[in-house]
Amino acid sequence: SGSYYNSSSSSSSGGSCGGGGGGGGCATSVSSPNTVMYPSGNICPSGKILKSNMGCRTSNRTDTLGSGTGNYGHGSIMRGGGGKLETNIQFAGESTMVKRAMSSSDPEEVKKAGNELYRRGHFVEALSLYDRAIALSPENASYRSNRAAALTMLGRLGEAVRECEDAERLDPGYGRAHQRLASLYLRLGQIENARRQLCFQGQQPDAAELQKLHSLEKHLKRCADARKIGDWKCALRECEAAMVAGAESSPQVIACKAEALLKLHQVEDADSILSNIPKLEPYPASCSQTKFFGMHSEAYV
Repeated sequence: SGSYYNSSSSSSSGGSCGGGGGGGGCATSVSSPNTVMYPSGNICPSGKILKSNMGCRTSNRTDTLGSGTGNYGHGSIMRGGGGKLETNIQFAGESTMVKRAMSSSDPEEVKKAGNELYRRGHFVEALSLYDRAIALSPENASYRSNRAAALTMLGRLGEAVRECEDAERLDPGYGRAHQRLASLYLRLGQIENARRQLCFQGQQPDAAELQKLHSLEKHLKRCADARKIGDWKCALRECEAAMVAGAESSPQVIACKAEALLKLHQVEDADSILSNIPKLEPYPASCSQTKFFGMHSEAYV
């Protein structure tokens, strides 16, 4: 029942179509039409039944063809516009920068490319370029110091300490290496080592780092005093304050917090903390020589 209309599909074999009045048609041959009968107004060509007076629903989402760079192949579809495409192009540009710098024999050019990637937050790529610069000029202290900065951002603090120490060995007067090493020692809770670096002869101590050192020293002393008398609540509080003050990566401070939690019978919390103590690999010799609560640093952990 109901009225029907014809849907005819045709294919042409090439050539141009003529227009004009009087029913002019295409000059090329046309295959026989395949006729399909649809009830008018009820079924759309997709085969889905629609409610009366409704058209076929279409998507408002835009599809953009990828250019084939990076993670997308030619003809890949990206939904919603070109945001991912722009990111993709950026990564491709950075990859080109790395390849070009890695093939350069100029260590300064390589270092500058590494600095740019570091500035953009691509620390793994920056580290590879600093490695390349060091390979080209192994006696340059600034390349070692920059490598330490990238290692620090990657959480590889033991290696970063070693790189700064190598930079100081190559150029004892290189202030940037002393500053970076002081910051690393503070993160590791190494008060005396940090003080020596901050108060290096001929260098003006950084005011913020010096304030951090004094605050950290105060909290660690209070923690040690509380530990001696068995005031574990106070010890726990001072450990947490020391971490807030800057020693968030200190294995010894974190171990002391776990010890306080155990004494307070908070076993699960202590176990969780102990399982996540930072591991310094390699453990810097300068850190192992210092004492923590009267014990060598490594012995306490």
